[in-house]
Amino acid sequence: MPNISIRIDNLENLKAAFGSYPEIVAPMLRDASMKSAFEVERAAKILSPVDTGRLRASIATSLGIMNHGITSIVSTNVFYAIYVHEGTRRMRKRPFMKQAAESSVGKITSYYQNAEIRAMQAIANLSQ
Repeated sequence: MPNISIRIDNLENLKAAFGSYPEIVAPMLRDASMKSAFEVERAAKILSPVDTGRLRASIATSLGIMNHGITSIVSTNVFYAIYVHEGTRRMRKRPFMKQAAESSVGKITSYYQNAEIRAMQAIANLSQ
């Protein structure tokens, strides 16, 4: 499946806070990341075409910590998923994962905005 990334703008404060207080901010970022991934997973399962249900049932979420930070991955291990998503010469494409990611942007943004607010409040409480 192609990598689909969603970028949340205007979170510079959260990044700065993470650099200064990783033990406070990291759990909030993990929470926002997982909620976001589960939102995309839910939407992908709704949007995925169904014949036997195998493709829909294979869509799953995992959380990882990579060199560039916290990463949540929504994926499928069904070999034919790429052909369904991208299409073939004989089959039209049905980009259910891309559509799921795009339809989830609003909720994902709110998860990260809430994480930012909670992180800033927690950091402000430390200085009191």
